Amino acid sequence: MLRRLLQHDPTLRPTPHQLRAELCAFLRPPAPRYSIGVATTVGLNPERPLNEDAYAYSHQDATFHEAAGVRLVACVADGIGGLEAGDEASGAATRSFVESTSEQAEERFWQANAAVHTALGSRPGGCTFTGVVINGTTVQLVHVGDTRAYRVTPRGCEQLTPDHSLVELLIRQGALTAEHAAHHPQRNAILRSLGGVTERTPEYCFTSEFKLAPGECLVLMSDGVWGGIPAQHLWRIMTEAQDAIAMADALIAAALSSGGADNATALIVHCG
Repeated sequence: MLRRLLQHDPTLRPTPHQLRAELCAFLRPPAPRYSIGVATTVGLNPERPLNEDAYAYSHQDATFHEAAGVRLVACVADGIGGLEAGDEASGAATRSFVESTSEQAEERFWQANAAVHTALGSRPGGCTFTGVVINGTTVQLVHVGDTRAYRVTPRGCEQLTPDHSLVELLIRQGALTAEHAAHHPQRNAILRSLGGVTERTPEYCFTSEFKLAPGECLVLMSDGVWGGIPAQHLWRIMTEAQDAIAMADALIAAALSSGGADNATALIVHCG
């Protein structure tokens, strides 16, 4: 650039407009700033003294020659009730997902699936699971079961994941309404789980990729949270809180206020 600026022939020098455009190309775009809040509870059921939910996250800022970046990995898992060692399944899944070095969320998912089988051995078990891998503003989402991910914006709240559950299947088939599903005796029956298959199975897990904008939040939660908070109340609870930690605390408080018999976990990723 300096050589071009010092050319004797003025026709070979860049114009001020060209010079400004070339200098702007060297500027590093600002890295997004993320904050994380998480809260969990065993719930109010005295017959369930063990919290079989698990969560994990890793947040690392990185600066490269060409850009400033960020890598964030986060997940929530819920051990399947009624089976052995639900807490071991969810713990193994979340640790494996976050500790993996893979760039791909789906690859991390299948590594976590193998980790669950290793942890349980021959015992039956598994967990529902929702995880994200964030590079810059790009989010890779992977999910199975009835944990959920929501995107919360200043305009509203959007559920990002489907429920792999019996009642959701009945709703899609027109055999059950959403209102009746909330009280269905088999509302906790799960059709897919992490650890539910031994080999990589096409289209077994739900995946998506999208951008997260400043001012938006991702919420990963177990069914102990969303099962006790009506969808129309979720956005209000989130927007009234001051930061990611307060958001997570408020969601757990709301779940307990609604009766909160189940384990409940909420993990917030806020893009500033």
